[in-house]
Amino acid sequence: MAGLAYALVNRLNLTDVTLKTTAGDVVMVNEAVVVVNKGAGAATQVTLPPDAGNSGMFPMVFVVDGKGDASTHNITVVPSGTDTINGGSSHVINSNYGCSGFFWDGSQWVVLFG
Repeated sequence: MAGLAYALVNRLNLTDVTLKTTAGDVVMVNEAVVVVNKGAGAATQVTLPPDAGNSGMFPMVFVVDGKGDASTHNITVVPSGTDTINGGSSHVINSNYGCSGFFWDGSQWVVLFG
C-alpha cells in the first residue's frame, strides 16, 4: 500500500516539492510535497503549514518517506501552532516508503491516506 501511495504522489507531478536530505526537521511553508530522504537515517518531524497560510493555495499536502526507512526512523507529522490533525497532535509515518496525504478542511488537517 505504501508503494502505491508513493507512486501516486510521483505521478501528480507537483512542482512545489522539498527534498530533505540533511539532518534536522522540516517546516512546510509553500511546499505541496516533502520527501524525506536523508543520507544518514534519522527520525524526522515535519510541520504542516499553518491554517492562516493555507487559504486554498495548498489545501492538500503530502509527506513521503523517500529513503524507505520510516519503520526504523519514523516521520512524525505535526500541525502548526494550535491546529490539529484529525483532532490530535500528530500523525506518524512508520512504514518503509510510506506516504501520507493531508487536506485542510477549514478547521483542521484531515488525513486522506497513510
